Amino acid sequence: MDEQGIFEACFSLAEDLMWEKNTAPLDKIAAQIDELSRMTNKYVRIVKKNFFIIEDLPNRQEIMISAIIHLNALAIPPLKGNYHWFEYSLITLLEIVNPYSSAGKRGIPFLLAARNGLDQMIEWANYPDDE
Repeated sequence: MDEQGIFEACFSLAEDLMWEKNTAPLDKIAAQIDELSRMTNKYVRIVKKNFFIIEDLPNRQEIMISAIIHLNALAIPPLKGNYHWFEYSLITLLEIVNPYSSAGKRGIPFLLAARNGLDQMIEWANYPDDE
């Protein structure tokens, strides 16, 4: 496992979840570095605990890191200490990537809508950042 990449993604997540998005955390980081470190380490432990879901996939490192980045983009801070949100959301994303169960035909409407949403997010991700 790419522990450095996982740690960096988890640190970025922890940092972004500590404060409201419109606050400048530079003056707050020094005072809350211990909590930030605890959050990062807890996120890393959650990632390691659930890595088995994708461990058989060839690009598992990239999948895990980008799943963390995706959750960071979706999060509405502050969520500090809300580890259940992170773990449940991460598991959901990883199970979509590497499914091991199905809701059958009754789940098809959701799956089709999810596929359309994913196609739209992929299209948006391919736009240059300056547009």
